[in-house]
Amino acid sequence: MSTATVNGAPLRDLTAPERKAVELRGRGATDAAIRVETGLTDQQIAAAVDRHTTWQKLRGNTPPADPEQRYTVTAVLRWAETSGLTRALTLAARVREQLAELRTLQEQTDARAKAQADVDKLTAELEAAKARLREAGGKQAAPTPRRTRGAAPDPARKERLDAVRAWAPGAGFEISPLGRIPKHVEVAFDAAHGGAQ
Repeated sequence: MSTATVNGAPLRDLTAPERKAVELRGRGATDAAIRVETGLTDQQIAAAVDRHTTWQKLRGNTPPADPEQRYTVTAVLRWAETSGLTRALTLAARVREQLAELRTLQEQTDARAKAQADVDKLTAELEAAKARLREAGGKQAAPTPRRTRGAAPDPARKERLDAVRAWAPGAGFEISPLGRIPKHVEVAFDAAHGGAQ
């Protein structure tokens, strides 16, 4: 099995200073800044970047020629996850977590927007239906009148209830002097007096 080479030198894993040089170059640092940070010479920096680029090509991670495509989120994450740089891997993992949160937020926002659009559409349809009903002369049903507490009962009904209350104790029924009279007592009263009054 042959080993891939760059400028006649076999490809090998990058040393810590070489990885740092590649990482700094990726962030746009100048050669002077990379030299100060890593202690490498210009030749060593160039060789490390060449080896890293070659590895990327061999692994199928060649950056796109168009700079706009090279720096898309997907392209940058792909680079970070295949770079072998610890910091890049850590940052990529954080970005993926945040992208997942963003995706969830986007889905929730989209769902709310869709629900609001549905509500707006149904509200418009309801208003249109009400307008058609008004044009057709339709009336809304009048509310059912409710009897309020404390309203005076019908005088004839009051007379009848007084008569039932007076008759019940003599007929063996115990009823309260106030409140509702049980139905069976009223039925017995009617039977004793020849039918309903």
